[in-house]
Amino acid sequence: EERLDKIALGGDGGDENTRVSYLEEYYGGEDGLKAQVERIGKLVSAEEARRANLPSLALNKDEGTGHNKHKKNHNDGKENIGLFIGPWGPYVQKVAVPSQQNDSISSSTPKQKEDKPITVKLPIGMAADISTITTDALETLLSTRQKDGVLMGQHPEDGRNIRLKIGRFGAYLQWGDDGEEGTSTHSLPKDVGGQGGQNIDFQAFHLSSDDDNGQGGVPGTVLGLTFEDVIGYVSLPRKICTFRGLPITASIGPYGPYLKYNNTYVPIGKDSGGNVLSIDEEEAEKLVIDGIINKKSKLSRGTLAELGEVDGGMVRVKDGRFGVYLNWKKVNAKMPAEYLENPSEMPLDEAWDIIKIKFGVGAGRGSKKKSKANDNKGSDTAPDLPKPPKRPLSSYLHFCAAKRPEVTESTKSLGEVSKKLAKLWAAAGEAGERKPYEDLALAEKVSYEEKKRAWQEECNNILSKMGLDNSSGRSIASSKNKQATKKSTYGKKNKKSTRDKSRTSIHSNTLKNNDMPPKKPLSSYLHFCAAKRPEVAKTTKTLGDVSKELARLWAETAKDGGKGRQPYEELATKDKERYERQILQMKNSADTTEALLSSTPPLKKSRSAKTKAKLISKKVKSKRAPSAYMLFCSEHRKDVMNEDGSKLSFGETTKRLAQMWKDCDSTARSVYENRALEEKLKIAD
Repeated sequence: EERLDKIALGGDGGDENTRVSYLEEYYGGEDGLKAQVERIGKLVSAEEARRANLPSLALNKDEGTGHNKHKKNHNDGKENIGLFIGPWGPYVQKVAVPSQQNDSISSSTPKQKEDKPITVKLPIGMAADISTITTDALETLLSTRQKDGVLMGQHPEDGRNIRLKIGRFGAYLQWGDDGEEGTSTHSLPKDVGGQGGQNIDFQAFHLSSDDDNGQGGVPGTVLGLTFEDVIGYVSLPRKICTFRGLPITASIGPYGPYLKYNNTYVPIGKDSGGNVLSIDEEEAEKLVIDGIINKKSKLSRGTLAELGEVDGGMVRVKDGRFGVYLNWKKVNAKMPAEYLENPSEMPLDEAWDIIKIKFGVGAGRGSKKKSKANDNKGSDTAPDLPKPPKRPLSSYLHFCAAKRPEVTESTKSLGEVSKKLAKLWAAAGEAGERKPYEDLALAEKVSYEEKKRAWQEECNNILSKMGLDNSSGRSIASSKNKQATKKSTYGKKNKKSTRDKSRTSIHSNTLKNNDMPPKKPLSSYLHFCAAKRPEVAKTTKTLGDVSKELARLWAETAKDGGKGRQPYEELATKDKERYERQILQMKNSADTTEALLSSTPPLKKSRSAKTKAKLISKKVKSKRAPSAYMLFCSEHRKDVMNEDGSKLSFGETTKRLAQMWKDCDSTARSVYENRALEEKLKIAD
């Protein structure tokens, strides 16, 4: 340490020669690291270094204990059993050690050589619990390797041997000998004999030529196994029963015992007994219903129950992204709440009635449009309908298809190609060259109309056969198109409510709270919804389902000449009269209110409060005078054109005007600055 400190601090003892000599002495000196490694290598063998000297294995070097006292001493100079640590984990090894007598014989008999070590991997369960590692346990492990496993008996069907073997992952059974045709291996449950092959009580059986119980020299039970259990394990998988026309089978996998039903698996847990050999029909059906059909097992996925087949399609209960639902072909419907706990108990007739109602409304995801006809009448869309004919191309699209290859040879970007095609189309119109493309478009349109009529007839025939005829007379294609248009414009038109709740501050600088416009009148349908919503909300949870139910009830009021709607239509009429009366009262109020009312559109085209506030703000604000640059642009904009005389885009025109203004000298700019000043003075006056 002192020498290292001096070298680290420098000075007289920290020169380069001192450092080099110290390192040479440390590694290559007489007591250096290299010499010590070589000396220890001669004294300690690699085998001894890998050996695990556990206290429970200390008797391996002494006399036998327990039942070994009545047997031949394990260490009479002929065998040595130990536990070793290798590159692939712990393993057991027996090495034959010749005695002094055998040494003299071996010197005179050249063929007597040292035997090759016998090794077997230590099971994972034993490695996790050191208390199970004993001399007897290690000897049993080696015996299974030496004697090709433990012979448990012969199978009564074919007479082939059944052996117990120890592998990397514990004990297992082998039906048939190695190399024999039809030999198979079978797993054991983890709880057999204390964690099965994972944590074996090897003292439950001890192998010796002195022991013989009629089963190949092993006791009647091994790991708690009877020979009947052994026969049962090698006979897996076994069929327990037939449930709803499909078999329930039991077997053992890498994760333990399980049941298989309809290509779906459910584990046999400890609460169910966990015994793959003794589980009965009643318990198996209960596990299948809870774990597979009712989706209470993490191993089951997709379909929860199959209720039956109707019109060539299976009615299924599925678990999707938004919960449990009914499915038939492409039609999805909401699952009644009373069957969510046990979907398999739902009657097929009741499920089919729900499917038909949804089918009449319109099948398919995102279909929000409610049919005005009865539930059993036509729908906007239907499952398994033929695809509609392809819409015809316009004359312009035919022109683009013909000219695009030619244009793309000289133009690369898609935007430039589109611009050039548009210019060519405009030039073709001036030259009268559009007729061939117009004739082609017309012929294609006529063909499309014929195909469309045939398609509609085919769809109506399919719907009528299924009792869902399109008696409303509406076009299927037009219904689809309207629905698609409604979807595309929904986000723009419905971002905000039609009734603005923030009416208290339209324009705080000009209006007071008592000068606010009156509340718009409600329609007869909205009066109906306000009256029926509390009743519907008691049985329906989600807002969307409440709206659907209200719409259905409103459609039913149209029956009998619309008598059910008369009370709500009278309320709507009174509400409208109230609104018009309040409007007249406001017209006689303050000037600011009159300014607001003058900008208020008619009832059918009423604007929101925010829009009205913007209109008032624009009128209140003074008109701004144009700047010198704006006057310059308005005067020269018409003169800015392309080199070939064509009109430039708005952006390009703005860029060129800005450059022209930048190039103007002070004299030219002063003309527009004076004009801008005059405009400003006019507005100020």
